[in-house]
Amino acid sequence: MNADGSRTVYEFDDAQHKAIATTTGEDGKLREKIRYDIDEAGRFSSGTIFGPDGHFRFKSRYKYDSSGRLEEETQSAESGTLLHKIVYSYDQTGKRTGYSIFDTNGKLVGRTIAGSPSPKQKK
Repeated sequence: MNADGSRTVYEFDDAQHKAIATTTGEDGKLREKIRYDIDEAGRFSSGTIFGPDGHFRFKSRYKYDSSGRLEEETQSAESGTLLHKIVYSYDQTGKRTGYSIFDTNGKLVGRTIAGSPSPKQKK
């Protein structure tokens, strides 16, 4: 169960290094489906995100730091064109403290910190 009342169910195919995450709303209607590729360490290496109508939304690629924490996520269009880059931050204990969103030119467009309800837009 997610904080907003939606539900995400994961199905793993370990032999193929694949997973599918299906998110439905409180009403049971499909919200999103993500098809993941899994790396040798068992982490999501990339994900293709589809909307409730089954149409492609974007593709994400995930990069991890030396401690295995998610460090960066790049989101691209179906053509491969970069849409956004998300950089995650952690405190000294390894707890995620937030993330920053950058546009295709590397300009900061949003930031959130732990406990914040939604990304803060930079002006």
